[in-house]
Amino acid sequence: MTSSSPSSLRRLAGVLLALAVVPALAFAAAQVFVQSESEAQLAQIRDEQLDGLLFSVNQNAWDVATTWADRLAWLRANDGNPTSIDWESAQAFLSATTAVSSFVAADTALSRSNVIPAIGRDADPVDLNALLEALPPGTVRSLLSQHASGYRKLEPVPLPDGRLGLVFVADGAGPRDADGPPRVLCMIVEPEPFVEAVVMPKLREVALGGVELGVFRAEQNEPLAATASILHTDVERERPLWLLPAHTVGARVGEGSAESTLRRRLVQTLLLLGGVMLVLGSGAWVAWRGVSRELEVARMREDFVSNVSHELKTPLSLIRMYGESLAQGRIPEARQQRYFDTIVAESERLSRLVGNVLHFNRFERGTATMSTQPLDVNPLVHDLTDRYRPIVEREDRQLEVALEDTLPTVQADPDTLSEALVNLIDNAVKYGGDGPIQVSTHRQPDTIAIEVADRGPGIDAADHERVFDPFIRIQHTSDDGLVHTAKGTGLGLALVRRIAQAHGGTASVSPREGGGSVFRITLPT
Repeated sequence: MTSSSPSSLRRLAGVLLALAVVPALAFAAAQVFVQSESEAQLAQIRDEQLDGLLFSVNQNAWDVATTWADRLAWLRANDGNPTSIDWESAQAFLSATTAVSSFVAADTALSRSNVIPAIGRDADPVDLNALLEALPPGTVRSLLSQHASGYRKLEPVPLPDGRLGLVFVADGAGPRDADGPPRVLCMIVEPEPFVEAVVMPKLREVALGGVELGVFRAEQNEPLAATASILHTDVERERPLWLLPAHTVGARVGEGSAESTLRRRLVQTLLLLGGVMLVLGSGAWVAWRGVSRELEVARMREDFVSNVSHELKTPLSLIRMYGESLAQGRIPEARQQRYFDTIVAESERLSRLVGNVLHFNRFERGTATMSTQPLDVNPLVHDLTDRYRPIVEREDRQLEVALEDTLPTVQADPDTLSEALVNLIDNAVKYGGDGPIQVSTHRQPDTIAIEVADRGPGIDAADHERVFDPFIRIQHTSDDGLVHTAKGTGLGLALVRRIAQAHGGTASVSPREGGGSVFRITLPT
């Protein structure tokens, strides 16, 4: 592929996207234009009306419950007990109020010794312990604060049996006692009778002009009660019931109204626009995917050729220069050994480079072979680090080794596993900063881990997987995360992962405490 091909592909991709996007945008703009201002105003009026209706339903329910609370606040016996209730008046209240099945009273400390038995007409009154346990911490304190400010609030408390407690604070003033201390009262409300007796009359009153309303219990599609045949999936506007936390009031505009005509027109427009966008978008996506893939392949090929050329040129230049100097006898005998060592080291570097390219190619083509055997990892790591230590120290770095005793054996190919470990150490030398490099082994449940840790700049979490992709090299401070100037071909870590996976294991990277990265090969025992 020539160097001009990526530019040509970019132009082609731009033309394809323009052909797909411009007609779609033009169609969308035309549809927006034909939507008149009156239609937008009508939709706004509809939403405001529905919100107002739902608010009025909630306000009405609150007013009714507040009236009940006012009546209960005066049902106090004149016997000196702050929680005593005038039983005769209480029974009369319950007989007239079907939505309230019972109520209890207590002092503000909620002392069980001062809680009277629940007064009610049902055979199974509320469990007082359950009521006190369901009461959120701090509720009484908040209600007392509001009561002291002259405001009475009803606090809904869901009970385990499905009923609801409406808790509030009332002062002790009764028909015969004007100076009693504040007390806590709780009405036990049955949700279904409350909805039927309080909420539904208001819903029927406001359900005018094609508006359909219903009360829904949480996570149920069927309404508890409704003014028409309506499901929760049909609801257009919804608000929670203030006094029934597990219930909502939903509304929709019925057929035959101006709003329904607007909705049908909008749906038709959106469906048509969606179909056009889907066809054009699908074609653009397929074309863009193909173009992007070709661009990425071209870029990676160019980077790989450039990187390999650079990696080959440097050691070959050193080998040639040092070899010519030795051959021409220009080097004193005292310095010859250092030249020989450099030639050997650069030759080993060339061998690793060529080996990585060839081995990675075999893995990609599926022709790589391994000879696995039971292997004790510690001796392999110890011998490899001893051989590699002079190369690390020549770069003014330290190599530390920490091996855990008595590791279980693994099924592995010593040669390929050594190649993976060498690549990790070489990666730490190139990118691991100036700190020491630590090689260690660890026992884990059903696996062992070989780790190479450095003190480099680290790798962003978003690049922890990408760093193992072929031809990719990550640099912490680069704009796009790609490195074009550092040493390497971008194959070392990719080969490490393929070797680990070929052994049934994994290769990963994680941040190191105190800075740096920890590269890890995990193998099953």
